[in-house]
Amino acid sequence: TVLRTRHFIIDSPSDPKSKTGAWVNKWAGSQHQQKLRLREVPSRVKTSRFLVNASSFRIELNIEGCSVFDLSPGDFISVRRPLLKKIGLQIVSASIPEDYLAVVNEQDWRALNNRVGLVFEAGDWQHAARPEDSGRDWEIRYWNLTARKALPPTANNMPLGHMKLVTNAKGSLMV
Repeated sequence: TVLRTRHFIIDSPSDPKSKTGAWVNKWAGSQHQQKLRLREVPSRVKTSRFLVNASSFRIELNIEGCSVFDLSPGDFISVRRPLLKKIGLQIVSASIPEDYLAVVNEQDWRALNNRVGLVFEAGDWQHAARPEDSGRDWEIRYWNLTARKALPPTANNMPLGHMKLVTNAKGSLMV
């Protein structure tokens, strides 16, 4: 008799060996990926589609006015449907990443708390970032559909960067 075994890898944003994990690793990097954790949400089905918050913000996402998700930095949850719709994003609180301390004034960063609301619509999803959106002199090409919005500048009119949303072929969404 021949014994056959099959190895299954459970798809998870926190596992770089899974498809979704490889996607997260490519976009967010291994340091952010190591901090990801599944947040169980009551009555949610387990799927291979995820909503991932790889940002340093606690955010509230409002998807098409019907689903509201509150995610802390590093949280991810399973979702039923692809999330390429109108998305309202509110920064609830901002924890400054250690590598930003030398560049950004902590007071300016914390001023984003409960003040920044961004709306991502169907026309915002691109495979490239226009120079005016990226703050660069050239276009940036993306493999996945991506939407970016500039964060408001500091009191000294210095840019704080962009909030970027990325999707994958399965319909997962990463902030």
